[in-house]
Amino acid sequence: LETNLSTMSNKIAPWPPSEENKLISLVKSNDDSSSSDISHPSTTVTSEVSSRSSDEGESKRGESKPGESKPGQTSIPRESTRKRISARISRTATVLATAFSKENASKTYKLCEIYGTGLLSIADAISDLFMIIQFQNTNQLEYFKATIACVGLNVVAQMFLTHIQNSKKSLYTKLKEQVIVLSFLKPGFDIHRCSRMNDRKLHQPIEGHYFSRYMEMTATRVSELVLESTPGTVIQLSALMSTQVEDNTPILLALLSSLTSAAAMSAFISYDFDISNERRTTQPNFYGYIKIDRSSKICTFASLFFVSLFNLFIRSMTVVLISLKGGLPLVILILSLEFLLYIALKLYRGDYMYWLPVYGVWGGITHFFARLVVKLAADWTALVQFRHPQEVGGVYFIFNMFVIMTMGISSAFLYETEKGSWAKEVVIGLMAGACALLMTSFASLLYFMDQDYVKTFTSNMSGNQYIQEIFTKGNSDRRKLEIFQDNIHKWKPYIGEAVRAWLATTLPKLVEESPDWFDDDMKSMIHDDMVTDKNLLEKIRGRHVQEIIANRRRSMVFVPPTILPAPSSEEEGKNKDKETPMMSSP
Repeated sequence: LETNLSTMSNKIAPWPPSEENKLISLVKSNDDSSSSDISHPSTTVTSEVSSRSSDEGESKRGESKPGESKPGQTSIPRESTRKRISARISRTATVLATAFSKENASKTYKLCEIYGTGLLSIADAISDLFMIIQFQNTNQLEYFKATIACVGLNVVAQMFLTHIQNSKKSLYTKLKEQVIVLSFLKPGFDIHRCSRMNDRKLHQPIEGHYFSRYMEMTATRVSELVLESTPGTVIQLSALMSTQVEDNTPILLALLSSLTSAAAMSAFISYDFDISNERRTTQPNFYGYIKIDRSSKICTFASLFFVSLFNLFIRSMTVVLISLKGGLPLVILILSLEFLLYIALKLYRGDYMYWLPVYGVWGGITHFFARLVVKLAADWTALVQFRHPQEVGGVYFIFNMFVIMTMGISSAFLYETEKGSWAKEVVIGLMAGACALLMTSFASLLYFMDQDYVKTFTSNMSGNQYIQEIFTKGNSDRRKLEIFQDNIHKWKPYIGEAVRAWLATTLPKLVEESPDWFDDDMKSMIHDDMVTDKNLLEKIRGRHVQEIIANRRRSMVFVPPTILPAPSSEEEGKNKDKETPMMSSP
């Protein structure tokens, strides 16, 4: 941030020479021998402070008059120092105004996002470690173990993610990255790496990695959001409500840190997805709800932040109140029923499989955990991005928000004072206030967003239908080919023949013209059985393309990559007996 502001400050006109000469002449008029003292601001301020303290001491003793200095000491007029300070303040204000101007707003926002969320993540980790020590010292072993479990799960998830990202790297690099995770410094390192890359490289996979640095940082955020910040909020709020401690300040600060960190990560994820120029171009029916003027951007981001903040507080407080009423088994039962109903709805609509093109046994595991993580993030933090048809959907997102508020109000009225340290009136007041603020924040979001996109909150479109429209409504060959980035079971049974016929006429033209975007990575996405001309298939299956496919298939020992061609018909025949019913085509 300092480097960026410094670079922009060079574009500002320098301090007028007339003002500088005026200040120098004022100093010289006081003492010609002190002209060298103005070479550095610290010297000027130090001299003035020394002179001022000397004048005050001598005036009290009556040995000298105010304004005089001891022999060998320089006295600078207060007026000149005030002018210098005023000039510096004015210059700083001009630099900040330039940083947040229309031309530099995007760069400043990106720096604030990277460093802001990184510092919040690090602060959240520090507060969790502090609460672990606090719970141990106060003999609150249940909260002590629960906090360690949350932090441990987050670390394990980040280690797994790091292993996938660096699986092609040397052993030294793998060990170094794991040490970074274990030292709780991964958020800081992700920030540092992203800040050194331009926008184009930031969102593209680096050679030797499976996904981009920005995607790695986003996955780390989601991991921390679901596994550390959200459960940490519940633990700290439970400790605050169920126990009586003389000084609640440490728990309150830790709770505030968890809430702020989770809300900020949720808001940044939704904001970043929508302002992406590529997504707005390729998916204009869903992305573009944030208006382009600065005031609307600020108000929309603030609304996203407060929607997530109050939703997380209501959800956490509801879980704590239910646990005080019926214990942990009742909480587990309610949350499990919620998830099972969600999965049943997805199965009923034929939309259980996630969009990731992952197949086989690892595919089944990936689909399950992807649905679980998305469901948790949508329920607890109201992550607006997850209203996407491929995630929970618009109608379910709105329905879920009203269910959360209904459960919160009901649990507050069923609260028993004997089982908690708070008065019932306080609990009802907090819950009602949080629900009112959540509704106000959501109404504010709907007001400041582009009204053409309000319909995305009431859309009942399934993920299968959305993916099929990528091809049926695609306005370019590149857009139509992007359907191969999604799971083949979500579109092949419905529009497979249309895609095969389109490839038969379009693929020869692409091979002959060879546009820049039709590179080896794009060629490796096309499935073998979708190309009817075998000679044409050989042309797009060069040596490098075959290496890309082979590397991706070998990586299935740990986890499949984001883009993986489906098995050919021969491989499907060999592995047909090994596949579970879950992996069959809808």
